[in-house]
Amino acid sequence: MNPERWHPIQVAAARSGLTQHAIRAWERRYGAVKPRRTPTNRRLYSDDDVRRLSLLHWVTQAGWSVGQVAHLPTDELGLLLEESEVAQGQNLAPADSPTPGHIIAQALRSIKNLDGKALEALLYRAEADLGTSNTIDTLIAPLIHEVGEGWREGSLRIAHEHLASSAIRTYLSNVRLERKVPSGAASLVCATPAGQWHELGALMAAAVAAVEGWHVTHLGPNLPVEEIVTAARTVKARIVALSIVYPGDDPMMPPALRKMRKTLPEDTAIAIGGRAASDYAAALQEIGAVHVTDMPAWRVELERHHGVRAATPVRQASPSS
Repeated sequence: MNPERWHPIQVAAARSGLTQHAIRAWERRYGAVKPRRTPTNRRLYSDDDVRRLSLLHWVTQAGWSVGQVAHLPTDELGLLLEESEVAQGQNLAPADSPTPGHIIAQALRSIKNLDGKALEALLYRAEADLGTSNTIDTLIAPLIHEVGEGWREGSLRIAHEHLASSAIRTYLSNVRLERKVPSGAASLVCATPAGQWHELGALMAAAVAAVEGWHVTHLGPNLPVEEIVTAARTVKARIVALSIVYPGDDPMMPPALRKMRKTLPEDTAIAIGGRAASDYAAALQEIGAVHVTDMPAWRVELERHHGVRAATPVRQASPSS
């Protein structure tokens, strides 16, 4: 009989087809698996854990929400998957499970009706079904984009945009504040620089980092360089994350970014995302900042900096969009 093998979360994710973020969220919320812990509190998964995660992945792909199936024994998950394959062969659907696009449509209806409570309830229901990271990636990020486009096109009023921003801000803040930060966690600072008042991108980055186990200091919008640098030095931040949304032609932005790079510690990385970040591509390249194009790319940066501090300033390393 082969000895039991144990795998780190990276291997469990690769073999199961799930993201590391989904695995952590399903463990925490549903007790989907119960990994061992190393003396340094790293997760280790058995072969049986990996098989169970794989089955959960395929069963949820077939249409069930994780909340419906996470409590089932592994053998029953296998039977459920077999049944779903038969059902698909007969052109039948399993349980009714709304897609992210359907949820976004519901969210937009709540926004147009100025129903903030319904919108907040929808966000938390989505988190229960999709997990926190998937909710941010497949619901909140595109919803922010849709609301912004609606406001620019005139189909949504300022009141609609403010209501949506308030509900999303509350949800993301709760995600960040509810996370228990492990002792000795790596630290980062999130903010928007002076002249940048749209903070939802920075809040998303802060929430994702908190889910990934970082100690997050979120400073909010419209911060002078000096304040951001002081905060980063105080908390010994490994990363300063900035969101730049509008405008994309601020003549004061490039010198502010250069000043930030000069006054931050050399081993503090700078990561910049947001709709207008690419408009300052030359300045980002000059200071060695990483252009973060989306939340999955942001997770890559967090993982890259999670271990040891970079010995030199970060150079251009943004994932392709």
